[in-house]
Amino acid sequence: MNNETHQNGISDMLSEAIVSSTFQRRSVHRCRVLLATIAGSVIAMAGLGSSVHPWLPTILSPSMGQAAEPTSAAPTTPPRSAAWWRDAAARYVEQITDAESRGRARHQLTYIQVQTGDIENARTTAAKIENTQLRVYSHCYIAKDCRRSGDIETCRAELQQARDAAVKSGQHWAAIVEAYVEFGWPDDAIAYAAAYSDAWQRENAFQWVVATLAKHGKLEMAYDVIERHASPNWKEVNLLAAATACASNGKFEETGELIRKLTNVEYRDKAYVNLADALLRANRREEARTCIDGISTPKARAAVNARFMAADSRSQSVESLRAKAEEATEREDKLAIYDVLLKKLVEAKDAIAAEDVIESMIKTVQASPREPESSKFGTCDDAVLIAMKKSNHLMIAGLLMSKGDRKGALHQIAKAKEAIVTIPDSAGIAKFMLARGLVAAELAVGDLDGARNTLDQLKGDAFCSSAAADVAIALIKAGDVRAGCEIAEQSVNNPNDACWRTGVVNALIHAGQLEAAKEMLQSTSDGMVGTRVFEEVAQSMIESNHAAELQQWLGSCGSNAASAHMCVGAARALLKGEK
Repeated sequence: MNNETHQNGISDMLSEAIVSSTFQRRSVHRCRVLLATIAGSVIAMAGLGSSVHPWLPTILSPSMGQAAEPTSAAPTTPPRSAAWWRDAAARYVEQITDAESRGRARHQLTYIQVQTGDIENARTTAAKIENTQLRVYSHCYIAKDCRRSGDIETCRAELQQARDAAVKSGQHWAAIVEAYVEFGWPDDAIAYAAAYSDAWQRENAFQWVVATLAKHGKLEMAYDVIERHASPNWKEVNLLAAATACASNGKFEETGELIRKLTNVEYRDKAYVNLADALLRANRREEARTCIDGISTPKARAAVNARFMAADSRSQSVESLRAKAEEATEREDKLAIYDVLLKKLVEAKDAIAAEDVIESMIKTVQASPREPESSKFGTCDDAVLIAMKKSNHLMIAGLLMSKGDRKGALHQIAKAKEAIVTIPDSAGIAKFMLARGLVAAELAVGDLDGARNTLDQLKGDAFCSSAAADVAIALIKAGDVRAGCEIAEQSVNNPNDACWRTGVVNALIHAGQLEAAKEMLQSTSDGMVGTRVFEEVAQSMIESNHAAELQQWLGSCGSNAASAHMCVGAARALLKGEK
């Protein structure tokens, strides 16, 4: 097995970690938080505040539903009970004919049933889910609640259900391993991994077992699993997985022990970089510095050095930072110092010197060209990096705006805009964050026309919807509901971008434009992305004291799946209010 295969295994494991952490409900939130943090960093960096709505999309595939049918007679007074909405959701779920949509709705219904104490119906609902992944997460969620309440028998039974479904499907799910180890039954996790007949799935499952055992401090057991169950080609990747888990969870001595066992240079360097990052986060700088000596490849060593330089530079003067930037020989080192220097100059309200630093950043990139780097998040080449550095003009715009110099702020925004609108879609998340940051800056200085012009220049780009939603929301809040709705319908109309509609619909709700909100909701797909819209909008309706209106929307805003998810969202809002 080659290094690329091992790396794919690690990538799969980490991707699974994102999806399975605390099982699916919390994981979707974490993905959103991650994207929100990235986009928010640009907005915060600009110092302009934010008038944008914080929702970001879950990257999932849509599917259309079917015509809605009414449920039983509605009560005469607005329902205020989470149990009422839960039971209404259950009725709609049973009317969904599409298996994929029904599975998604049942998965969310399971969570609400557990949260309202209806464990028996939750178990029945979970057992009916056709999609293996959603069924596994549902069973694990029930098991976690039962373990918390002391119902060990039901907890074990639910984990067995999850395990049987996973093994039958031939696909490994990390949530099962996490649950077994977290609940104190590591032998069951090992037995689960061993149950796979497919070698690849079995090795992946054992890799997760090793990492989870290491994370929970069971290093000797992790070693035993590697020796007894990992094939020779997988031993190194298992050690790296364990080292990564230990470093992430503050088990630094154990991480060092695992690194010393690694013979693969690339894996060892990755482990040292992870350890250095974790030690820096824990403010154990001297220990982190020793990691540099263990790194073999120049690129990895330069990356860690850049982190130290940035950390060290925060306590230094502007003059010393300028000197260090001149002395630095590696591009990464120079850019790391310039980043800190730029922030210091903005804090000192020195706009002219800050602009000079941006020019120095660009010259540094141009003087030391690099090959493009691609990942699942997009391709970054020097042109994209230069655009990112030019986006720092947004930071200076914030500085000038704080001084009352709106004309100067607009000039700085224009400099950033010139670079950002030319970034290709292949840049992926970099384009998303820069485009949204640009629009946020224009909105913050009250340049609605400029924001709309940006949308025109980005028209057709894959990452336009987020910025379009922000402009639509700003227009609605400013009282121009028609213009806001027009932009939303024109630019936030791809089913994959349905989650951006949440912010627009919520803005309409808070503006008292319920009919307009309903119309936009009716044109929203109930696929995997759209279901989040229905749930979040229902929560907003409940929180805005529009329970009666929401009840009237049931059955008239799309398919039965849409109504089921609105009921789930309403129940969730009421449960949140009870806490």
